[in-house]
Amino acid sequence: MASLNWYGISAERDCRIVDWSSVRCTGCKAEYAVEGGEVVIIGPHDPLPTSKCPECGSNSTPRVFLPDLVLNRERRVVVEISGKKSSIHDHAKVDFYNGAGVRWVEVTNETVTSPDAVKAICQALALSVGTSHSERVWGYGELP
Repeated sequence: MASLNWYGISAERDCRIVDWSSVRCTGCKAEYAVEGGEVVIIGPHDPLPTSKCPECGSNSTPRVFLPDLVLNRERRVVVEISGKKSSIHDHAKVDFYNGAGVRWVEVTNETVTSPDAVKAICQALALSVGTSHSERVWGYGELP
């Protein structure tokens, strides 16, 4: 977290990703998707949105993901820190993938113990989500 802040990336904790493609009714337990419901990232103190069940009219709760860090709510970029090693020769790794309308960056615990890896990851993330300290993304003598 400190490294992200140094590069000018304001990461947030305890945010929730609300996915309207999978909604469950609290009354009749029916599952459905909300048409036009866009994936949103809400803060820890924001109330969880609900919708009315088309079958029984009870309140329904959308599926919620809890990422480790949210790097940018508008661009929907999050970081997940996992304890597992890569299946390729047991090396540390970083995975990038899209899921539920969100761009995920999965970093292993072993990766974040390497200063060189952390620097490269933070620089790449700063370029993709924007930074308030652009002078730190590329040090003296490095190409922009």
